[in-house]
Amino acid sequence: MARKKTRKTPHAARRLWKPAAWLLAIAVLAAGGWFGSQAAWSMLARRPEFRIDAMLELDDCPQWVRAGPMSWQLRQALDGEPSGRSLLDPGAAHTVAALLQRSPWVLEVGAVRRRLPNSLCTALTYRMPAGVVWMAGKRYMVDRDGHWLPDDLFRERAEWRSVHLPVIQDRRSTELPAWNDAWNGPRYAVGARMTEFFLHSGLLARLNISVIDVTEVGRNTAEPDIILTVPWVKDDGTQTEAHVWWGKSTCYEGLKGLEAPLLVTPDEEKLRMLLSELEANPGLKGVTQLNLQFPGQAFLRPAE
Repeated sequence: MARKKTRKTPHAARRLWKPAAWLLAIAVLAAGGWFGSQAAWSMLARRPEFRIDAMLELDDCPQWVRAGPMSWQLRQALDGEPSGRSLLDPGAAHTVAALLQRSPWVLEVGAVRRRLPNSLCTALTYRMPAGVVWMAGKRYMVDRDGHWLPDDLFRERAEWRSVHLPVIQDRRSTELPAWNDAWNGPRYAVGARMTEFFLHSGLLARLNISVIDVTEVGRNTAEPDIILTVPWVKDDGTQTEAHVWWGKSTCYEGLKGLEAPLLVTPDEEKLRMLLSELEANPGLKGVTQLNLQFPGQAFLRPAE
């Protein structure tokens, strides 16, 4: 006997249709809301009160940066950006950050923030003077990587005023500094880092070092890599000087163009030996040469 066919009731179809209709309605409303919000945001972004007319506002500059000239220099680097763009344009901040990062005076660009109604601001990490190079009768400030920092954009750091700051010298160098390159390979960088080391250790407050000579750094000659010149006056009033043979330095590590020296006496140990000699010979008066290159022992040559 044939089985009787059963027909589906319309109730099942209705049960499936209702959720689908709700989902469709929600999707239509969401799409309408999205398009509506986009249109509203676009209209808001085009309003003239949000058009950027101040090219860039810099947060507080550190003491060693000349804020006015630096602001002008960075605005020139922006090449007109972001003036005329809307503050609500998300691409404006990214453009500004990328252009500022190319500046030779900026190490790091912080977050570029909106400042209502019509300007952008950012905090920048600038290069910092670490030493002074003496060449052809002129002084040039450099940072710890050997980059030249021009006097019209940078000034000497406040802590330099309380000490006699030595100058860095390479007797073989005649090359003038460039805007965006480490100057004189790693040699002036070594001199700047040694200046920082002597400053932070307190040595510059105790000893009048006039010159940090880096002529032989990286040249593998028989002469010491680093020689310090310390002037002093004889009892008869004659000017003379002591030469401190520092040799190679542990600050070479990480500097491009220099290999970290093997079996070198650490700078901290050389400093302890130098301070010990200063107890016996204040200001190194009466000393012609002091050799600190060998671990645990300083070799002193007295003046005749």
